[in-house]
Amino acid sequence: MQMKWSSKIDVSGNIMSLQTNFQIINNTDLTQNEDFESKRLRFWKIQASGLTPIPHSLTYGVWKESMTVRYYFELALFLAAAIVFTYFISEFNTSWHQAHKDIKILELMRHEYKGYKGKDEKLIESMKERIKEEEKHAGIDIEKAFEGLNETMFIAFFALTFPLQIFLNILYARLTKRIFTIRSVQILDVSIFICVILWFLQFEIFSIEENDGWELSEPPHKAHVFMKNVEEDKKKPGGFQFDYLLAFTAFLFWLRAMLMLVLTRAFGPLLNVIVAMTKDMATFFALWSI
Repeated sequence: MQMKWSSKIDVSGNIMSLQTNFQIINNTDLTQNEDFESKRLRFWKIQASGLTPIPHSLTYGVWKESMTVRYYFELALFLAAAIVFTYFISEFNTSWHQAHKDIKILELMRHEYKGYKGKDEKLIESMKERIKEEEKHAGIDIEKAFEGLNETMFIAFFALTFPLQIFLNILYARLTKRIFTIRSVQILDVSIFICVILWFLQFEIFSIEENDGWELSEPPHKAHVFMKNVEEDKKKPGGFQFDYLLAFTAFLFWLRAMLMLVLTRAFGPLLNVIVAMTKDMATFFALWSI
């Protein structure tokens, strides 16, 4: 308005055309223009690293949906691993209990066979055939149990990556200057990792120690040697209870799966109510026992 009043420009022009934003939009060819601000006024450019970018209004929604997909994928993978782990543990226990019965029957038959000396040859030959048949059944059951244990160990291998995941979380929190807090899921991950390491070490110990493997084959099969070491160590006072370790590891697997279900809409409220009730019952029994 002052420029028009001083008659420095054509008064027949539109006032709106004098606005800076109008000039910028219409005069798009700025390649030949000289930047007087940076040349003469010497403005200091603002460093982009010191600014906090304003997120898009849909950024949080996209992040939430992507994290939900990732979480459900991890949950499905862990549940599948827990189901397969439990299945092979069940196969190991079933086959081992059957093999244990076969070994007891075989020992009784061998003890009875020792008293057959000097008796009828047909009776002795018949007893030999029965002993061979029982040795065959016992060997098959033991090898089946050993195979089930090996399959379970393949599933348990991924538990060795749990400490790596915790380390990456700590590293991320340190790099982003956030506070890292230990959660119950991470405590369970460390517990599962310790159980699996102990399991693998004990497996190697029982596999290395030599024995006759109940004389089921010559030379003794590695499955027979391993299972006899497991059985003999259980009988010792304070011996290692291998089946207890497997059962406790399976329990930790399912407990961790339940904790992962806490964040779901279907099971989360129910599990939180169960946890709250358990705490109330523990408090009640603690006070009642005083």
